[in-house]
Amino acid sequence: MTTLAELILKADYRQVDGASTSLDRLTSTGEKSIGMVNRLAGALGVAFGVREIIEASEAYTTINNRLSLVTDSSEELAAAQQDVFDIAQRTRSPLKETAEVYQRLATNADALGMSLAEVGDTTETINKLMVISGTSGASAAAALTQLGQAFASGTLRGEELNSVMEQAPALAKAIADGMGVTVGQLRALGQDWKITAESVVKALKDQGAAVDEQFGKMAPTIGQAMAQAGNSFINYIGKVNEATGASGGLASAIVGISNALDNGILQETTRLFATWGASFKDASANAAPLAGELNNVAEGAKAIGWYIKEAFITLPANVKAMTGIAAVW
Repeated sequence: MTTLAELILKADYRQVDGASTSLDRLTSTGEKSIGMVNRLAGALGVAFGVREIIEASEAYTTINNRLSLVTDSSEELAAAQQDVFDIAQRTRSPLKETAEVYQRLATNADALGMSLAEVGDTTETINKLMVISGTSGASAAAALTQLGQAFASGTLRGEELNSVMEQAPALAKAIADGMGVTVGQLRALGQDWKITAESVVKALKDQGAAVDEQFGKMAPTIGQAMAQAGNSFINYIGKVNEATGASGGLASAIVGISNALDNGILQETTRLFATWGASFKDASANAAPLAGELNNVAEGAKAIGWYIKEAFITLPANVKAMTGIAAVW
């Protein structure tokens, strides 16, 4: 039967060492990131862990990727970042969705004859109308996606128009008022391809003051306050990440673990488990005569079962110990 020493000598534990190093780096970077947001977490009365930090960093990166597509310099990108964050906070809206609306408008800014400042103003008006409509979550995301597709295609009609009218009634009313028609007439105009992206933008611009007045009467909800807090968290983590490269360290550590798994550690671990399984099988077979000698066969079988169960329970600790021995070896 293969001995423990032979297993240690035969197994290539260089991949184990690599995975261990990556895990140490991942833990260190995660602890550093948690420390950075400790004050913010205390101020908000909540606790943030590594998972929340990673999600915030991913959200910030996604937002920056969107904005980098519609800006031509680092200065423009920085200005767009700040503009989008300020709009989201003023309108008590999620930062990611705000960036999506901004990016979709900015992508078609030339065709619509809009400057980035006008893109920001229109984005803010749309956000406020979503709040006035009382639309949030999946419904708001669906309506904004359809509106974005309308800006891209050049006309608001069909499914896009239906989604806006059903899920964002205040937005539909603002468009209708700005075009000098009723909400009921919008559908007919849409069928005739007469609700162009340019007319939508103009209508929203004309209704800006009225929308601001309506929005000013809306009392903030707890959900909106939490959205603002979430925006602050994403922005904070993003800025810290830009200054420290923390997420890059996390990504590198995760890649290191992945490479270690791909390069053989998984196979070695599987082989070791298989060897342990064979050892347990032998132990069970050797224990059978002992069970036969027991006065109570049932109690003997139960004892053997407990022995095997305990062996499996301590398996992870034993494998960890083997890894440590291998490192020293």
